[in-house]
Amino acid sequence: MKSVLCFFAVSVCAVCAFCEAAKLEGQPELAVRETRSDDFEELPLEPYRLELLDLAFESVSRMPSKPHLKDRSRTQAMVAETALKLDQPARALRYLQKIENWRRGACLADLAVYAAGHQRADLAEKYLRQAQEMAEKGLPNAPQETAQEWRQDLIKSKIAQAYALLGRLEVALKTQAGLEPSQRGRMVLSDCQLQQTELFEKEFQRLESELKQNHTEVRHNVLLSYAQMYEVLYDQKEPRVRLEKMIKESWSPLPAFQRVQLLTRLTQAALAHNDSAKAVELLEEARLLMERYQWPDETQFSLGAPLIALRYRAGQSEEAQKEVQDLLKTYEVKRSSLFNIYRAGALRPLAEAYAGMGDKTSALALYKRAVQEGAENPNSRPRAEDLAATCCSMALHSIEPDEELWERMRQIQGGLGQPW
Repeated sequence: MKSVLCFFAVSVCAVCAFCEAAKLEGQPELAVRETRSDDFEELPLEPYRLELLDLAFESVSRMPSKPHLKDRSRTQAMVAETALKLDQPARALRYLQKIENWRRGACLADLAVYAAGHQRADLAEKYLRQAQEMAEKGLPNAPQETAQEWRQDLIKSKIAQAYALLGRLEVALKTQAGLEPSQRGRMVLSDCQLQQTELFEKEFQRLESELKQNHTEVRHNVLLSYAQMYEVLYDQKEPRVRLEKMIKESWSPLPAFQRVQLLTRLTQAALAHNDSAKAVELLEEARLLMERYQWPDETQFSLGAPLIALRYRAGQSEEAQKEVQDLLKTYEVKRSSLFNIYRAGALRPLAEAYAGMGDKTSALALYKRAVQEGAENPNSRPRAEDLAATCCSMALHSIEPDEELWERMRQIQGGLGQPW
């Protein structure tokens, strides 16, 4: 199952076997409606990865809600999303219950999507009701925030996705109706539905009609949806070719970094279907696009590093090794000109690239550097955010900290406090 929270490549045909996971302890409960975290059973996961998730969540939760509610809630939601990516829905539920603003509703909708994609219609309906209530009424006793409408629409766009996965297409489309442009074009049918020629054709045309509105955010959402359909239908040549053609013919108004991200998604799809030749072709397009523009320093690493790991998976190991070494040299040259709040964010993608290439030793070394770089800011808020992001990255990429790194991370967590 893929992340982000914007899009979910989940299948209502998949059935997962779960087992009980450890409970998160030591977190104060908010005064909210009780929700049982044992609704879900979870897939087994190495204890160190669970500990990394807890360390991430506990660190960011130390941030005071006043005046940092938005930053704290955003990072708490990121940890909950990571738990879902690792098939830990009960843990994600326990995390999201601590979120004190509208993002709790978005995470509840994510949980409904997860449940729908794993054939738990009962749980999907349960969390859909809670997400819908939050979209309509907000969180009781939560601080008032401005621009609430777009937050409501973000939650509703996720609700529509869950209904689509449950096969309730009329409800999904009704939920989508009237959403702000930034949230339209996100809904994608389930894998099983897309395999039906008639439903695929209707969905393709529905998304194509969204493109005709000529709104940049809608266009981006639609092309990401097409990229998801591309992966689902990769083994069917006609729709695959048609979807790729539509994506490339429609992406010119988008910023270059979004086009690189789309090529990255298509490459991932090709590799998921063992099509290395197509993956290399797409990677070359991405490389040429990267070379055509001058990128902000932090963007250069976040866009370039994932392509390196994909090149390695496509069988071009020597080229990938050279590219990652060159990118690391670029970091060394530019480090002094990077604000300290961006340095850990530049190193994490490089560590992830090494992890994707199977070089866990180099990955761990870079994660250690990222932890240290993230601790340099005198304010605790960016230190907590960087520590949480690095812990989540290590958990996702199966990099186990050694004793030295565990000690350092706990030391950083223990030092979080004023000034924030």
